[in-house]
Amino acid sequence: MKKLTIISIIILLANTLSAQWIQQNTNYPENRSLLEIFFIDENQGWVVGEDDTFSSSYGTYNGGEDWETCFLFGTFHSVFFTDENNGWAVGNDGIIWHTNNGGIGFTGVWEEQQSNSNLHLVSVYFTDSLNGWIGASTLSCNTIYQIHHTTDGGENWEEQHNGSGNLLDIFFIDSLNGWVVGGQNILQTVDGGENWTNINIGIDHGQLNAIYFADQMNGWIVGEGEPPYGIILNTNNGGESWKQQTSLSVPYLNDIAFADSLNGWAVGTEGAIINTSNGGDNWEFQESGTSIDLYSISLADKENAWICGRKSIILHTNNGGFVGITESSKIKSSFKVFPNPIYNEAIIEFDLSKTSDVYLSVYNFYGQVVKLIYKGQKNKGNHKINWGSRDLPKGTYFIKLQTDAGIFTQKVLIISELP
Repeated sequence: MKKLTIISIIILLANTLSAQWIQQNTNYPENRSLLEIFFIDENQGWVVGEDDTFSSSYGTYNGGEDWETCFLFGTFHSVFFTDENNGWAVGNDGIIWHTNNGGIGFTGVWEEQQSNSNLHLVSVYFTDSLNGWIGASTLSCNTIYQIHHTTDGGENWEEQHNGSGNLLDIFFIDSLNGWVVGGQNILQTVDGGENWTNINIGIDHGQLNAIYFADQMNGWIVGEGEPPYGIILNTNNGGESWKQQTSLSVPYLNDIAFADSLNGWAVGTEGAIINTSNGGDNWEFQESGTSIDLYSISLADKENAWICGRKSIILHTNNGGFVGITESSKIKSSFKVFPNPIYNEAIIEFDLSKTSDVYLSVYNFYGQVVKLIYKGQKNKGNHKINWGSRDLPKGTYFIKLQTDAGIFTQKVLIISELP
């Protein structure tokens, strides 16, 4: 007979958790998507997206508090700057635009460059103001890809490589060592793109969406694994071998970035944000406050980060996305955790005045997510969710309920198991 686990949860006081990812506004049409975001420091950044009528690119000088149009029209998939002035935006049908004065607002100046490709330009990367690469793809079922290179800041582009399959992201560690991913393809160059080698790591399904290296040895790839879950691959030997990370049931992942070899973030569908502080040995969910698909993340450092995605969403954090815990004397009375004590599992009850997105999660004393109880949509009315808390060690925790009406928490204490 299995022993009965008795977990006593005592509600101590009500608290609220301050939001860690704050939504910013560009006044971009809500029915459009922002596809990539790029910051060179904690103040200056750019974002590009899809639109043939309105400007599809914006820039900021104050960390996203204010966004100004860059007056680029069309669908742009990628943007990259080498400094505060020199940048490139690439998009559909081979379009590529360059600025040497930041390109923001009415004083921004952009000049069109000739990519010599009629495919969609999906990724751009420069190692300095002269040497850069763009990736092109048909983005269709019968996909082909091209890699183009410039040594003069984009005045001239030459095709280096082409093949069958998809291409979605380019990353260079320096002017010689670079990587390309897309579909099930991983390509590597050690001579600036003169030669590309296809790296076979046994991926025969899904799609690899993005790649990032923190240094010469440590790199990560994210994408779509066995439906409906995402995949994270890691190398710590410069790409000689790759291993899969995370046991989390993460959705599809679209982008990844690291501030250093330890601290990184990945974003994906359904508002997913995950974070690691040990190079990916462990990943934890962070609360995004949205269920909108997220496409791109850019870091200025391990505190300041920006994310963009569908419905013109931009999210920003200035504390690495970690939750700050502050006391509050008021909490919605319908949010209850009972009984007390609880045998085996707790019942979490709450009322909704209208249909709402619901995020129910557990935080430890340091404000880190330790368990995602529920994420989805609930209809108007009373709801009860069973929470099995056997896998958490004894200690103080915060049960957080986030709905369209606000954020509410209960501070609870989990006491050790009884025989």
